[in-house]
Amino acid sequence: MKPPSYTWVCHKCNAANPPGRSTCESCGFQAMATGKQIQAEKATQEKYIHRIPLFSGSDILLFFPEIIPAAFIAVCSPIWIIELLIERHFLSALVLSFGVGLSGIAFYSGVRSKGKFLAYLGVSGMLLTAFLVYK
Repeated sequence: MKPPSYTWVCHKCNAANPPGRSTCESCGFQAMATGKQIQAEKATQEKYIHRIPLFSGSDILLFFPEIIPAAFIAVCSPIWIIELLIERHFLSALVLSFGVGLSGIAFYSGVRSKGKFLAYLGVSGMLLTAFLVYK
């Protein structure tokens, strides 16, 4: 087969290659590979992709000591909300439920996307919510 007469992108490493090359400059994969060859290469490539941990040990230390009371607030908030409702503090119960929920979502999203700022915003929001409701 003759090489492509246009700039092409490698199916294996996604590198751009100039016209007239029959193999990739970066990895050596064929320009005119068949579908079976591409699938076989992708399957081989997926075996070597390692999962990156969400946060490393040093990243978790960023959240100490604030994460301990924030976790306690998250776990105990349903009981606290029920207590506030029994005492007829409806606005406080609403603020607590939304604050803890949104802060928990922010923390979870931050951890999943490796966004330390968003995760820390979730921890800070949890503590701020508890402070506002307690006052």
